[in-house]
Amino acid sequence: MPQRLPEVAPINVVIYKVTDNAGDLWGKFEQTDAKLWQVQMEHGARPSALFGIRRSFEDFLRSAHSDNDSIPTTLAELEKAGVTLVLTDAEDPDGVGFIQWRTAWYIAGEEDTRPVINFLLLLDDFWKHMSKRLSRELEIRLHPHTNVDIAAVWDELEYEHYTLEEPTTSKLPMGIFEAQPVKGKRVVSIFIQPDGPDNVSVLVSGNTWNFRSKLDAHGVSGQYVAEGEKKVYYRIMQNIDVSEQGQKDRITQMLGFRAFNNLAVRVIIDTEPDEHTHVGALVSELRAMPNCHFKV
Repeated sequence: MPQRLPEVAPINVVIYKVTDNAGDLWGKFEQTDAKLWQVQMEHGARPSALFGIRRSFEDFLRSAHSDNDSIPTTLAELEKAGVTLVLTDAEDPDGVGFIQWRTAWYIAGEEDTRPVINFLLLLDDFWKHMSKRLSRELEIRLHPHTNVDIAAVWDELEYEHYTLEEPTTSKLPMGIFEAQPVKGKRVVSIFIQPDGPDNVSVLVSGNTWNFRSKLDAHGVSGQYVAEGEKKVYYRIMQNIDVSEQGQKDRITQMLGFRAFNNLAVRVIIDTEPDEHTHVGALVSELRAMPNCHFKV
């Protein structure tokens, strides 16, 4: 029997960098230098301060606009400024682990980190608004991922009930793929298949269409692979000898600037390699890349 949620619990806010090129995922930012961040949140209390967040956030925007006419009055206007709200539904076509009703904001902008800091300052006013509305204080815990530096926001926050955690690659309260992407339902998944101590095959599935030209240019060909009664389309780098630095670099560069622009990707290892092999060294290098999110 499900355990009843407590009446009081912290609101966890996890901040991830999604990509160095927002236009790869969000069409309105094509031909720009905009980056993209995800601000995901959950409140394990009953009632949740996030329940009905679309309505409550628009109520807040209208109220805030009366004091500052530079603040948008609707979520549609906020999206025009590069901030959009995504509520995860039940459809999970690739089985990546979406959590239904999970709240995620996506923020696009060209400056390093400042767009997400500006959004956190808007949230700061929202927490004050919700605290008054609910007649109780809300505890907010900020959890930045390792490649998100929000330290500058700390002195600008006005709401009094925050905890700011240190940036980390360790397991955060919410995984980046527990929420739907900014557009669509598919994410990029990287399957690592060791073929011995020195060789590895890499299969790429999911949302690869927008990256097709760069993948073609990088020599990552595509084909359909039979899986049971269906066929799945993969981009494949087959039998790569990672004892050669140039060949290993083809994999890391694909995940970096050559194809995916440091996009947050889901990484699945077929068999964990011996850490003392060249394949083991590759996996260690991938684990150190902040855009590689390994399936546990």
